[in-house]
Amino acid sequence: MERMRETDRVPAQVRIVGPLRHVRMAALKRVVIPHLHGYWETDLTALAAAVRHLPWVAAVRAERIWPRTFQLDLKEQRPVVRWGETSLLNARGEKFTPADDVHEYAGLPQLSGPEGYEFRLLTAYRRMAAALSPLGWHIARLQVDARRSWRLETREGMTLVLGRMRPEAAFEGVARALGQLTADVRRRIDYVDARYHHGFALRLREPATEVKHTQAQHG
Repeated sequence: MERMRETDRVPAQVRIVGPLRHVRMAALKRVVIPHLHGYWETDLTALAAAVRHLPWVAAVRAERIWPRTFQLDLKEQRPVVRWGETSLLNARGEKFTPADDVHEYAGLPQLSGPEGYEFRLLTAYRRMAAALSPLGWHIARLQVDARRSWRLETREGMTLVLGRMRPEAAFEGVARALGQLTADVRRRIDYVDARYHHGFALRLREPATEVKHTQAQHG
């Protein structure tokens, strides 16, 4: 809980409530102070809307506390994946773009796609991640390019190209088929092309060659 004052302009104080990691007090002051016009004159709806536009603010509730306090209850965004190079998505698939702190979440999976694809891709990511995890793969990137072609890459080094025609249905077919393979074969899969009407093509890595070194004994 923190307070900010603007005693030269209005005889009131603002109380900020909520555990905040990323929302900066300096940024809050910049948007809050211009909306303070006195205890009864201040438009709390406009004040809350201004605060809500800060990148890391997920929700805000503004209220008056007699005799001269405005209280702002804030909830911060909680990113679940990265979106492109500079943005993040919360659990509802809503995009926000902080000016900084994005590097802190470099370990999150990265989604990217055309404007308006945020929720669809997040939903697809969750479904695909749930299907691949038991098979030993974890999604690093899921992207839709300008041609609406889907492509998935895992942390383990597998690339899965789903194409443009019914990509999510294509994924389900591939996932079922890959689940029938042995774990040893799955670990060697390097590339899967699912852009075929009936089936898919895959490429395997060469198996690792074991090299043994035996020191000669001299007698």
